[in-house]
Amino acid sequence: MKQPYYTRRGLLTTGLLGGAGLLSGCGSLLQAVERDEPRLYRLDPDVSLPSSLPRVDWHLVVADVNSGSDMDSLRIPLQQTPLQVEYFARANWTNHLSDMVANRMLAAFENSGSILNVGRESLSLNPDYRLRTEVRNFQAEYFNGTPPEIHVGLAQRLLSVQDSRVVATKIFETRQKAEQDSMDAIIRAFNAAFGKVLTEIIPWTLQQGESDYRARQNS
Repeated sequence: MKQPYYTRRGLLTTGLLGGAGLLSGCGSLLQAVERDEPRLYRLDPDVSLPSSLPRVDWHLVVADVNSGSDMDSLRIPLQQTPLQVEYFARANWTNHLSDMVANRMLAAFENSGSILNVGRESLSLNPDYRLRTEVRNFQAEYFNGTPPEIHVGLAQRLLSVQDSRVVATKIFETRQKAEQDSMDAIIRAFNAAFGKVLTEIIPWTLQQGESDYRARQNS
């Protein structure tokens, strides 16, 4: 199988620094990686929301995102096989993935114009609902050769704060093929895939929360 372009130029793997035996013969690779400053990339998803979104009066907190130790990093993950996680060399996120996902999700809610009372977990809010997010997938996959396919999967859980009840859960998942095996094209595909997922998460959250809130008000 053809190796990814950035792999040939010095891919860092999760096991590369695991033992002295793995470092033998890799001196030039490590020196090349240390010598070159990584390029920084940010998530900037395009979120296209329908005009039919409900306008809601309840308060929502976007909770801290759980992305796991293999993804909650400045490094950008890739997989050449389902069981191995690697990272692109000389390419980093501008922030840890969990913070970027939470901040972009919050911005999407704010930009929707449908909910005024929304914020991050750290703010002093008295929310009606809390949205918890678990990152299941957020990597470039080379399973079928190059260019890679970006795989984004977010598990959502909407909780009622008043009675600690789970209102709704759903997994949102999509894949987006990169136009070519270059870092810029791969980041564009990350943004496209993440945007597609957010385009589904925002309406789902507002609709599920509004339905539950109205039912409680009428009970």
